[in-house]
Amino acid sequence: MLYASQWRCDIARRIAPIIARNPAVSAIMVSGSTSRNSADSFSDIEIGVFWSRPPRGEERMAPIELACGTFWELDPYDPEDEVWMEEWGLNELKIDMRNMTVEGLERQLQAVLVEHDTTPFRQYTLSAVQHGIPLHGHEII
Repeated sequence: MLYASQWRCDIARRIAPIIARNPAVSAIMVSGSTSRNSADSFSDIEIGVFWSRPPRGEERMAPIELACGTFWELDPYDPEDEVWMEEWGLNELKIDMRNMTVEGLERQLQAVLVEHDTTPFRQYTLSAVQHGIPLHGHEII
């Protein structure tokens, strides 16, 4: 694995157990350029978190403080894409978190694989899972 990708993957592996402390977290994966081994010095880290139920705002914020990160942005729930997103920093490194319920992920994937939906976010979700590196809940990913 390229150094920039490996370095980011190692950071994601250190963050994942912090996120997984919440018993409602079913699975975690790193995706994007890190998982595709194409990260460079400007790349962020994209982490997918899959919940057994919808996450509360304070649950999404908790790992930021525990990882000694800096809060940047907490987006509201997007019902069309069934996703909650937040951005935060770890030193100067951007962390992009995408939160979905396991059920929501299954619906997104079914829309692409069974219904042949070409919506960009759904295609991105399929690609993220396809190339993602499981960090927690391997059997779900």
